[in-house]
Amino acid sequence: MNRIRKALFVSWTLLASLVLWGCASGMETPGDAMLFVKTQGLTQVSKVSVEITGVGIVTPIVEDLQTSSQGWNKTISNIPAGSSRTFTARAYAQDGTVLFEGSASNVLIESGKTAQVLILLQQTEAPSDFRNAAPLMTSLSASSMTVKPGESVQLSASATDADNDTLTYLWSSPSGTFSDAQASNTVWTAPAQEGNVTLRIAVDDGRGGKNALTIDINVAGTSNSGGTNTGDADVTALLNHAPAIQSLGAEEGRVAAGASTKVSVVATDADGDPLTYKWSSGDPLCNGTFASDNAATVTWTAPAAKPFSGSCTLFVVVSDNNGAKQNGFLTINVDEPTNPGTTTQQVSFKTMTQSEIQAATGQQVTFKVVMENPASESLRYVWRASGGALGTAVDSNTQSEVSWTMPSTGDAMTIDVDVVLNDGTLLNHQFQIIRQSSALDKTAPVTTSTPGDGFGFHAELDVKLKCTDSGVGCKRIVYTTDGTTPSFSPLNGTVVVGDAATVRLTSTMPFELFEVRFASEDKAGNVEATKKVTFLSY
Repeated sequence: MNRIRKALFVSWTLLASLVLWGCASGMETPGDAMLFVKTQGLTQVSKVSVEITGVGIVTPIVEDLQTSSQGWNKTISNIPAGSSRTFTARAYAQDGTVLFEGSASNVLIESGKTAQVLILLQQTEAPSDFRNAAPLMTSLSASSMTVKPGESVQLSASATDADNDTLTYLWSSPSGTFSDAQASNTVWTAPAQEGNVTLRIAVDDGRGGKNALTIDINVAGTSNSGGTNTGDADVTALLNHAPAIQSLGAEEGRVAAGASTKVSVVATDADGDPLTYKWSSGDPLCNGTFASDNAATVTWTAPAAKPFSGSCTLFVVVSDNNGAKQNGFLTINVDEPTNPGTTTQQVSFKTMTQSEIQAATGQQVTFKVVMENPASESLRYVWRASGGALGTAVDSNTQSEVSWTMPSTGDAMTIDVDVVLNDGTLLNHQFQIIRQSSALDKTAPVTTSTPGDGFGFHAELDVKLKCTDSGVGCKRIVYTTDGTTPSFSPLNGTVVVGDAATVRLTSTMPFELFEVRFASEDKAGNVEATKKVTFLSY
């Protein structure tokens, strides 16, 4: 699952400068290496070691460098002369964890000559992404909009931060004084001069996010006070309309796996606020890619393989700069990948349907494929089944339909259809079907309802179960999950014969897809039938 993590990080660079020295002689003598590593303030590094390998070096030469006021250094002697020497440097933490690593290869060590090698060590673990949301000013008030010179005004401001960062406030004005310019609630004393004074309150989350509001106070010879123990309030309510999506669509509502199409959202804002856009895959089981994800029109590429459902759901959030947003969902059909090397690539599956996804012994199920065939070329269909009996198919240049009967044995079956084109190209689609036991109430063994909010960062799903003894002897229904997400209330339980119960699935993660397994058992404890419920949190 995709979770948002916030982290501050400092990127460090570790530079190792290896100066290799040899002896001036005509003989093939070993060379030396004087290594110097500048840590540049890396106090978490407790040890730096260098490993030297290459042809003729039977046992790698490993040396720990010594620390000094200048950094890490040591002279390594008796390195066999030769080419293709590799120097690998590693920086370790106190617990032995490798923090930085780098190497230099194809280093030539010559007798009587000096070689110099520079190695840049990189962090072995990349820092986490830095994410921050700017704070949002939610209110600003003053006890009076008109005051006499030298009089005071009570000021109050509030703000929220989506990251729960600690917020700091700073008041400012061209004239007058604040009792505490760094408090959200403060007192401002008007200057001696009359006139209109603009007060500004700025909020800062300490991580680069800022926001501000202003309010005008009129300093005049007379104030609003009339000598009575009452006051007035000049109230301004600012209404912020959420963005409204007017249309959401794709240039091609049906694409082949691996193909691209442009998707667009058109939205308006009644307040004229600038809008921002964020696209993502709303279906975890069908993750395509976006060329960019922050524009009204973006290019989306379907996954390389056709998803089992035959479609992908895209998710877009349209936000204004005042905290309001609207979510949009767009479903695009995804076909089998085309073969660009043939002239018949325009022929593709349009729809693939089956009348049932579960069947009991002897039950007939109808399978049908509808083809995209712009050139109306002759198509040949070949149906195959892993079990059961296929009927006679009814074919045309645009579709083929066949009936199939569930056998008495086997829990899961596959039915394939091969579509053969004029040039011999073969397109294939596989259907899947599982056995349905009569032990499970076929009318409504599992029903679902969704309580609570619609859009939000949590979702709940009520699953209603009923176990009936229909002759085979249903004993109970067992439901299971992975124990993490979503959670059950209660977690992993049973429903006995004749009982009806409701279990609630809850997820705190947005846009996660879960499958929960429900199995009916007979009186001997054997699984008679299974059913899966798909739970998409939003």
